[in-house]
Amino acid sequence: MMEVLSPFIAIPVRIVSQQFDVQPVQSPRRLDVESVFTNLPNGRYAGQLEEIPKVISKFFELRKAKGYSLRQLAPLVGVGFSYLSKVENSKLDFDGSASESLIHRLADVLEADEEELLLLAHYVPKRITDRIFEQPEVFRTLASLDSDELERVAKRAVMDKKHAVV
Repeated sequence: MMEVLSPFIAIPVRIVSQQFDVQPVQSPRRLDVESVFTNLPNGRYAGQLEEIPKVISKFFELRKAKGYSLRQLAPLVGVGFSYLSKVENSKLDFDGSASESLIHRLADVLEADEEELLLLAHYVPKRITDRIFEQPEVFRTLASLDSDELERVAKRAVMDKKHAVV
């Protein structure tokens, strides 16, 4: 058993370290929680949690733009309104994000870009996965580029595509 000073309350909290497989970490500046809990129980890494609100805020914006309440939208996508509320508020028990099939249904009903929603939820759309497997070396090369180089390649590809259409 060990005592940890909670950042939320000013009293020590007792933790049975064997039960949670927690390793104590000493930091000279602050509590280093991220290194202790790098792989969270929901299967996502701590850095990925910052991305979850993007898909959630997108669902909320799309739903509001179409004028749906949660109670109106839920039966249209085949789930209960309380489940949809959990999706929208990132309160799902298992991994914090909607299933891929629910994202497909939401995109259809809300007339949204399905690939954008899937990518925001950290799913790779089948069309993109198929392309990766067709030309793996191209995607490996793209993955090795730094952000600036990748941005230049993407802009060039868009420009070339526009010129090809004209």
